[in-house]
Amino acid sequence: MANKSEDKIFPNGLIFKQKAGRPDFIVGTLAINCKDFTATMKDNHKSGWLNIDLKISKDGNPYAEIDTWEPTQAPKESEELDWV
Repeated sequence: MANKSEDKIFPNGLIFKQKAGRPDFIVGTLAINCKDFTATMKDNHKSGWLNIDLKISKDGNPYAEIDTWEPTQAPKESEELDWV
């Protein structure tokens, strides 16, 4: 992955929880502290968007991490189609 920051950024005010005994269709619960998470969004958004990955640690515990990936080049403009 290009331009992936080496430093992990964990979103303040956001906790992802998985609880045993829940139905399979419930993946987990997000607990959000509005004040802290609002500051996280303001500090880390890109053009109004903030991508957060939900991951499982090596110990098997779920956690959230801000996705800092950015493309190395701007996408190419779409080429005109010959067959249209």
